[in-house]
Amino acid sequence: MITGLGIVSPYGAGFSPYWDGLMSGRSAITSFRASERLAILGPGMGGVVGDRICAEPVGRRKTWMARTAFAEALCCAGMESVPDDALIVVASQVPRSAGPQEFAREFESPDLTGSAGASVPVVHVPHACASAAFATAYAFDLLRAGEADVAFVVGVVALNPYDLASMGLVRALSDRPARPFDTGRDGISLGEGGGVVVLETEQAATRRGRRPRIELRAASTLLGGENVAASDTDLIERCALTALERAGDCPIDYVQAHATGTPQGDEAEAMAVDRVARRLGWPRGVPMSSHKGAIGHLLHASTVPSIAAAIGFLITATVPGTAGLTNPIPLERIHLPAASGPSGFARNALVNSFGFYGNHASLVISRHDQQPTPQGVTSRWAFTE
Repeated sequence: MITGLGIVSPYGAGFSPYWDGLMSGRSAITSFRASERLAILGPGMGGVVGDRICAEPVGRRKTWMARTAFAEALCCAGMESVPDDALIVVASQVPRSAGPQEFAREFESPDLTGSAGASVPVVHVPHACASAAFATAYAFDLLRAGEADVAFVVGVVALNPYDLASMGLVRALSDRPARPFDTGRDGISLGEGGGVVVLETEQAATRRGRRPRIELRAASTLLGGENVAASDTDLIERCALTALERAGDCPIDYVQAHATGTPQGDEAEAMAVDRVARRLGWPRGVPMSSHKGAIGHLLHASTVPSIAAAIGFLITATVPGTAGLTNPIPLERIHLPAASGPSGFARNALVNSFGFYGNHASLVISRHDQQPTPQGVTSRWAFTE
């Protein structure tokens, strides 16, 4: 069960600002040329999240975002602190770096001192831009195996020269806000933020007097592919089909896509999901959108806002649109909405996440009661009753 979530995004700190931002269709991406970004990022510069949200200087931004999201996740789950028998799984490139610069601390894992108990085990999961999805799947498996009753998946990213240089090296950056699934898309925008997802067994939640509403129903992870950077339509399709097979009888009402705004990657994912829809006999018009035109690509932490968008859909029965989308890729079965709108059903959502070097992951997130009654949005969100 997903019993809590905390998030920080360019829209602000908190789940409600993020969801309201998605509903508005307004992009929160700071617009400046990719070639200028390394020069702009200096000591005290706020980056994309901005000083109005995070006033911490470079070197402490990532840790501030993680601790802020942790506090909201605990509050949302109705927990005062992290249980001693919990597990923490951090999506990150490296636990610690050897660089002495302030920016090096924005590349390594956040310092969770003060958020997590001293004795709580921490596992670091690096799988490129699918890291948070792999971390979620790993925690899911451990809970099902009885290794823990509750797990916290942590993923946050702060702009730094290493990530900017790597995306620049493969010529993935756009000089304007990203436009996922648009026929005129030309690259990604990097964003800052991330969050914390609380996973808990139903039995543990019930013992605490909580009745969960949101369920992580299935997860699939797959490694493969012949190209370091290009997406593979066949592997995307296979990964999604595996997750859906594990989920059982599960009509998908919404797909939260990985789509970052790159010409090749968005096309591969769109074709793969369309093929899944045909193969499984989905009705025409199942909506699919991406948050990356709204807040940018959060790299290894990008699955956290994807999970948040899927949960927002399930709770409110409202489909978030894709910011920046004007001319959608033509598809046979799948609908690519530019603006948010109501959904007839809100029972199950498919979340995709992919990364360089053949990292693929798909998650199926569902309303536990399968009764889609819109409840509206609150500051804490109603993950449990």
